[in-house]
Amino acid sequence: MDEETEEEDRSMTEVQARYESLYCEAEAAMELEATTLYGPPDVRTRKNQRYVARLVRKHSEQTIRELLKALSTLKEPTSAANLANYDLDAAPLAEIIQPFEIYGFHFSVNKLSGSAFTVDFGAGHGTCGSGGEFVLSRTESGTFHITEEINQWIA
Repeated sequence: MDEETEEEDRSMTEVQARYESLYCEAEAAMELEATTLYGPPDVRTRKNQRYVARLVRKHSEQTIRELLKALSTLKEPTSAANLANYDLDAAPLAEIIQPFEIYGFHFSVNKLSGSAFTVDFGAGHGTCGSGGEFVLSRTESGTFHITEEINQWIA
C-alpha cells in the first residue's frame, strides 16, 4: 500500500468518525426534544397505543386499515406515500400511527355519513413535513376511495 492510499484511508476514517459523531449528537437532540414535548419513550409508547385504541374503538380496526390503504395510493403528500412501506394488513397500527413521536404519523378520522369519512393526517415537526385532509367514501366492495381533497400541506 502506498502513502497516498494510506492517507486516503485515514482521511475516510476521520470523515466516517465525524459523521457518526454528528449523527449521535442529532439523535440525542431529537430524543431530548421528543422527551420535552411528549415525555420519555415509555410514556410516548403508551400515549400512542391509547390513541390508536381509541381510534379502533370508535371506527374499528378494519375501517382504519382500509382508510390507510386508500391513503397509501397517493403520491403526494409524502406522508401518505410512505404508508406503502408498511404491510397495512398486518403491521400493528401503533407502529404506523404515532402522533406522540417527532415526525410520527398523526391520523384522525371523523364520520360524515354512513359510508363517508374525513381523514386528517400528516407527519412532520416544526417547519418540515407533509399531510392533508381528504374525504374518503366506502365502495360496494368495502374498500375506500378518495372522493375529495379538502387541503394538502407540505412544509
